[in-house]
Amino acid sequence: MKNVWVAGILSFLLPGLGHLYLGQVFKGFILIILNAIFILLSSSVIGILGFLIVWLYAVINSIRRVKVFNSNLNQ
Repeated sequence: MKNVWVAGILSFLLPGLGHLYLGQVFKGFILIILNAIFILLSSSVIGILGFLIVWLYAVINSIRRVKVFNSNLNQ
């Protein structure tokens, strides 16, 4: 069983870490790379918006994925 709080906090700290915690390695690395790209572009509006979108997506999706992961274990 994976903990919702751990996945959420890891994704909050660095988008992609929550997915790595869940074993979704490819998705986790893609989110980390996107996060790094948008941080480099943060001097523009597109960089800031991209960073916020990736960050929010990572937190929300990792929390949802924990629930799916845990429900699959109970079957």
